[in-house]
Amino acid sequence: MQFSFDIFDIKKQVLEFMASLDIQPYDEDKIILDGTLHRYRVHDEVQGRTSGAICIHTDGWPAGYVQDWHKGIKESWKYEASGLDGERKKYFDSEEFKKKCEEEQKIAEKRRKEKREKATSYARMLWDTLKAAPDNHPYLVRKKVRGYSIRINDETNSLAVPLRNIEEQLMSIQWIPAEKDSSKMFYAGAPTKGTFYSIDLFTYNETYDGAILLGEGYATMAKIYELTSYPCVAAMSCHSLEEIAEILHKAYPKSKIIITADNDWETEQKRGINPGKFYAQQVVNRKLAVDVIAPEFSSEDTGLSDWDDYALKYGDKKTAQILQEKIKWDFMSQPEREEFTAMKELAGMAKELDKAIQIPPEDFIAGMFPRKRISAVIAPPGTGKTWFLQRVVSDISIGGAILDGFTTQTEQLKSVVFAGEAGPDLMIRRAAATDWPVNKHNVKIYGMVDAEKKGISLMLDETDGKKNIERIIKLHKPDIIFFDTLGSFHNRDENKADEMKPILRWLLTIAEIYNIAVVLMHHSRKMSSKEIGRALTQDDVIGSSIFNRLVSVIVCIQPAKSDDESDKTLMVSSLKSWFQDFMPFTYKLAEGKNGRTVMLIDLAPANVAGVNQTKFELWSYIKQNYAPDEWFKASELLQKVNDDGVLSLSIRQLQRYLSAFVAGKKLKTQGEKRWIEYAIIGFYDME
Repeated sequence: MQFSFDIFDIKKQVLEFMASLDIQPYDEDKIILDGTLHRYRVHDEVQGRTSGAICIHTDGWPAGYVQDWHKGIKESWKYEASGLDGERKKYFDSEEFKKKCEEEQKIAEKRRKEKREKATSYARMLWDTLKAAPDNHPYLVRKKVRGYSIRINDETNSLAVPLRNIEEQLMSIQWIPAEKDSSKMFYAGAPTKGTFYSIDLFTYNETYDGAILLGEGYATMAKIYELTSYPCVAAMSCHSLEEIAEILHKAYPKSKIIITADNDWETEQKRGINPGKFYAQQVVNRKLAVDVIAPEFSSEDTGLSDWDDYALKYGDKKTAQILQEKIKWDFMSQPEREEFTAMKELAGMAKELDKAIQIPPEDFIAGMFPRKRISAVIAPPGTGKTWFLQRVVSDISIGGAILDGFTTQTEQLKSVVFAGEAGPDLMIRRAAATDWPVNKHNVKIYGMVDAEKKGISLMLDETDGKKNIERIIKLHKPDIIFFDTLGSFHNRDENKADEMKPILRWLLTIAEIYNIAVVLMHHSRKMSSKEIGRALTQDDVIGSSIFNRLVSVIVCIQPAKSDDESDKTLMVSSLKSWFQDFMPFTYKLAEGKNGRTVMLIDLAPANVAGVNQTKFELWSYIKQNYAPDEWFKASELLQKVNDDGVLSLSIRQLQRYLSAFVAGKKLKTQGEKRWIEYAIIGFYDME
């Protein structure tokens, strides 16, 4: 007794298999099972597109494959007999049935072969009647490529792309419609296996030892050919890359086959697989190609996947440079690659003197210390640099007015202090002895002595020390770090440039990488008895000239000039700045009302040469030109002062003076930032 397969059961299994692959045909009636290739529209596809393909034969044991070109899926299918009853299963397992299948398959294959040959014959006859495709065809214009050995069907206005075998025989045709959203189709019944489209390939023979570029579609390879001039081959599908690469590898054994793959990044986001890159890499893994070159896209490049898309978005010049560099790389020896990499890195570092480039302004912390730079605070020994450091880290930890209005800061910033011989305890005791507000979570202190007790290095001239310092930066993510003092954290000779240069350069690199300000608390050289009282200069900084060359800002703290020898007022000034200098100011420590230490800051002090006269001239001018409670802006005042020729001030200098008058209860303010206004305090404002 003989049995046959139920065609409805076969189709049911095929549809269930497609559903398991998340392939949903728009119309199940288009799923035809007759052993030939059929295209169909998938469920989420626009009308006119047919990304689905299916080829299932029902002669013998039903089998075949299903495909979704858009998703990059192509999977084999075979009929499952697990649900058959005993007699039917016994028959399908018998030698009689197997022999019957073989005979049917031979007949069917002969029929299919004749059909393919007939289709190829018709395709060749049709090809001979077509004329060359014009470069103004809508598809070519849209893709911005020319027509290379392709033709046009005037009746349908579709482009005809010839698909040939390695013997250069035309076997089939791919049709590319003029309409944007229409699907590409192959000549019905003609074979595509082992066929491809090529540009300039057959001008070479088996001795060719250059590059052969292999990709997927016509427009992609036409564009790549225009940009590189290498022979280009289109396999028409990522699933055919391996098959075509093997054919090319045998025909051109000395060449280097490079896959110019599609980057199906959006498919990867949805399905977790990138078909274009995945199947290309399979070819390389089999050593049928030497490299995969795929374009890189951003999340904004929706709908883009191939090299022609990349050129349309980013331009031919950039695309050609990337392709040519990558192809050149594949022909280099290892020493050549190392040299090429070094040269490219150096070229990328070069900057042009272009006025159109907008360099962002330097970001100063506490109004003095720029991020990504090294700054230094120098002072004679025993002057009290650590008090100044402690006030700065306390102020920036809470934000607002810094150093009684020297500058303002909207956000709270984090500091890390590497404390030398005195250690963290000194700063902690001083914090308890002052009224300075501080956010303790934003100030971290690491003591050099504490670290040494635990066998942990924080030394700037030791590999482990630098690693630990960098770990601390990663751990706390500070905005600014201090070394108090620099000499406590290395054992080098500060007068020798070759010993100090590695330390300073490493600190500069760390500042750049982590976007932080690095501040070195440092001593000035000891003065002779004749030099005492003289203002410090850059020459008074301890160490070699390399210190002055690599440090961007040097802030000086020294005793202010005074006739009173008991006066402990200290002056803060700028000895060096690659940026705009700040106006000198003074501070001194005193005992407050509650017995706690206070820092009295004068932002426009009388005992600094050249500042006192300017300050009082400006104050006199304000009182003469503005009545109490009459509001004015800094820009307005600057215009008046300059127009009257009374003083020569920059806006920054003027703002410093105005801040000092506000701190001294002479002026009041309203508004914020650019809209801030000032007025002389009137009678009813006074306490």
